[in-house]
Amino acid sequence: MQNIFLLVVLVFSLSLYSQNKGVIKGNIIDLEANGEPMLFANVQIKNTDWATQTNFNGNFELSGIEVGEYVLEVNFLGYETLEVPVNVTEDQITRVDKGMTAKTLSMVELTQKNSKAVTTAVASIEKEE
Repeated sequence: MQNIFLLVVLVFSLSLYSQNKGVIKGNIIDLEANGEPMLFANVQIKNTDWATQTNFNGNFELSGIEVGEYVLEVNFLGYETLEVPVNVTEDQITRVDKGMTAKTLSMVELTQKNSKAVTTAVASIEKEE
């Protein structure tokens, strides 16, 4: 009789423990390459230790996430960082399907930097004559 009671308590406590968790699944694509999957992009729940990378198909999964609201951060070298708010609910899968765009540099900044370098080179040539 005690063994049955212990078994019932154990099963009940395990079911209570597992109900406070959820899963975040998704797919990340490259918007610069006509929707090709982003291979090995970093996916992390901001300010936590929960992190993973996308696979060869751009898919990722974070499981065992405590119920709550989070910010999912996706980054890849040379691309704009994505920050996606997610709401994890118990025993549910939260889907996040997003696309990443490449970082852009302003041409004005590049022109100013190059013109300063040219001006400096010309000034040093004139001084030597």
